Amino acid sequence: MLYTYSNPSGGPIMLAIRLPTDIEARLEALAKATGRT
Repeated sequence: MLYTYSNPSGGPIMLAIRLPTDIEARLEALAKATGRT
């Protein structure tokens, strides 16, 4: 899974992290519920 975090100096920072399936599903549900990617 690839996540993008905001960089205070302006450009995006790419960070690839591996999450357990259950945590990934919880984060996806939370993102959907709050209108975020």
